[in-house]
Amino acid sequence: MGDHLAKYLYLELYIIECIRLEMVRNAWSTVKLNVMEIDTLKTFEDAFASFRDEIRSPVLRQLATAVGYSSFYNDFPAALVTGKLAPDVTEYECNHGLIMRILVELEGKFMMNDTLKRFKRERTLVISERLREENSLPTDLWKKQLFTENFSVLRPHILDDFAKLLANYEYKDEQATLNSTVTSEEPGKRLSTMNLLFLA
Repeated sequence: MGDHLAKYLYLELYIIECIRLEMVRNAWSTVKLNVMEIDTLKTFEDAFASFRDEIRSPVLRQLATAVGYSSFYNDFPAALVTGKLAPDVTEYECNHGLIMRILVELEGKFMMNDTLKRFKRERTLVISERLREENSLPTDLWKKQLFTENFSVLRPHILDDFAKLLANYEYKDEQATLNSTVTSEEPGKRLSTMNLLFLA
């Protein structure tokens, strides 16, 4: 009685696993082909080819390597196309591996891609809205004012002091020149005065 109950439980788990595989496989195929439903011969063939190449073949190779038959599908290439299992690999293990691989693909590839697309779309909307608001503002609020830069070098104090000294010496030279001119002109004036007195 116990053996029959155990077999029944195993069979129930196997059927549930097959149903899960078909559900996730159909979801993956529709997302992969970007269609609403697999309802035509062409979409079915495309979905089967994509599932065989991208999901089933890597899982079969991984399971064969896990049980020690890493070269099984290299020796029998047709087994990889038909989906023949390597020795010591059960159908339940194969279905479980396929489900896990499909879930990883759905979560890691398609869901993340959808999230990135939505993020980019919302970011584009925000940027366009901000640009529209900025264009509606008065120009004097966002335009930068023009300004000019002046570059000046400060002169050292020693130059100012030197210029003052030169001015003082020049002033003294002018005074000395005037004094010498007056002194040289005085004898001539005296001579002319004496001549006038003599002539008178």
